Amino acid sequence: MIVKRLPLRVTCIPGETAASFASRLARRNGVRRLVTFCSDVGIDYSQLMNGAPAEIERLATLGGADHRILQFWSPRLMGDGWFELGCAHLKFTCLQRTNARVCPVCISEARQQRERASGIHLGLWQLESIRTCHLHGCLLEPLVSLGHGRDAFDIVRLLEGYLPPQPTYVDENERHLETWLAGRIGTGRGSGWFDDLPIHVATQTAENLGALMILGADAKRSEISARDWLRAGNAGYAVMRNGLDAILATLREIQSLTPIDARLHRHRFGLFYNWLRDRDEDPAFDIIRDSVREYIWSNFPVTEGSIILGVPTPEQRVHTPATAATRAGEILGMTLATLRLLRAQGLISHAPACPKGASYFDEGEVTGFLKKLNSLAKPGAKTPEDAVPFREAALQCQTSLAEVVACVLDNHLPLFASAPTEARFGDLSVSIRAIRQTTTIPADEALSLGEASLRLKTDTRTIRALLECGHIDHILPFSDAKHRRWRVVCARSVEHFRTNHVSLTELADSRNRDAANLSKELYRYGVRPLRIGDKCQRFFRWCDVI
Repeated sequence: MIVKRLPLRVTCIPGETAASFASRLARRNGVRRLVTFCSDVGIDYSQLMNGAPAEIERLATLGGADHRILQFWSPRLMGDGWFELGCAHLKFTCLQRTNARVCPVCISEARQQRERASGIHLGLWQLESIRTCHLHGCLLEPLVSLGHGRDAFDIVRLLEGYLPPQPTYVDENERHLETWLAGRIGTGRGSGWFDDLPIHVATQTAENLGALMILGADAKRSEISARDWLRAGNAGYAVMRNGLDAILATLREIQSLTPIDARLHRHRFGLFYNWLRDRDEDPAFDIIRDSVREYIWSNFPVTEGSIILGVPTPEQRVHTPATAATRAGEILGMTLATLRLLRAQGLISHAPACPKGASYFDEGEVTGFLKKLNSLAKPGAKTPEDAVPFREAALQCQTSLAEVVACVLDNHLPLFASAPTEARFGDLSVSIRAIRQTTTIPADEALSLGEASLRLKTDTRTIRALLECGHIDHILPFSDAKHRRWRVVCARSVEHFRTNHVSLTELADSRNRDAANLSKELYRYGVRPLRIGDKCQRFFRWCDVI
């Protein structure tokens, strides 16, 4: 069948869809509805709306246009919910096919030209994640839908009576995801991890991750404006273009900045987590979903069997204080208090993304710590007479339990147990002589923080403050730098301080006075305590209070 050109034609606009071109061509030839025009000229309307090549070629011949250009910018249905647009393969969720959006500036400019007065619609504007006009940098505005669904692509009818609002311009720096997407459509796939993702995975993940970043976990997706989705996509793209590790690093940062509470990952990642969970029927998201699930297992105290993004948790890897107490007892044979002391010393680490105020423990870290200790306990070794458990060793050496353990690990001191390979923390013993041989300072010249506080009749907080302010001295019990975290107080400096200073409590007791009233009286006479901190016990110089 020979197709003749229509007597009245319009010029195809760069980027325009075949449906938009057909709508303008119909009106130019006096037909008010696109569906009527298609029937009159023998074009299958439904096939044309779905980008069928035969129908687009017939339309191009009628209107004197290049069918290859019309085909390129018209979404073409490929079957099973997939389309082609430009150089890209798109899932149907990438497209917005029921509610048209237009650029108010493009429409205003078109109405100033006779040939384009009826308006246009570009192929890029059908993409869900394109929210601005690439020519004018302003937000696209939605058009009111007509009652009949078959007119959804009849752009001229949709624009009848439409008054373009004042454009909302957007900074170029907020449109990086859109720029990437337009390039993917126009010129094809680039290189890199982000470019290898299916488009709907790349754009939706960027937008929802970005929404979590800039709007928070409690934001409702249904209430997010087009401008905020644009900002969200831009923020998510800035992360995702650096790869999968960058996504996990962002989740770790969000987790670490969130105060600890009982709601765990669903609260911290709410919007993003819920969106990803709802994609469970699309295997294309597995690359994101599997990594996020693994991250949650490794960074949150998720109990065994809990369903995380569709998969039961095989084992609990991270523990809260409550579950850590039980597991610490099972694995290490120690109390939670001891576990916290070891963590404070840096011998056992927090879980990698432990939030502020949290005490999450990685089970692998805990078992690894015990393996280090067990490796020092040699089978068949004869236990010396001075070998005692770690806690007793700390008391005899006037230091903390954690410092004794650090000394053992740093110096590879031998440990002793009846069954070394199966020993738990409480089963291991260490030689007092071996510990004391690692220090270069005679015992009578050094004091622990606790003993120094007893001699000055104060608390360890005040002792630390006195050390920080230089009123007493600390010394290094070990000659090598790796032990310098072990802080020991110089006994002579404590005696010198006690000779020249007195605490308010001790002074009040010696004068049988109330400490508060005595302090007020001293202030009236201009006597001031040492400046060592508001929460520390007050000390005065003896020469000021005699």
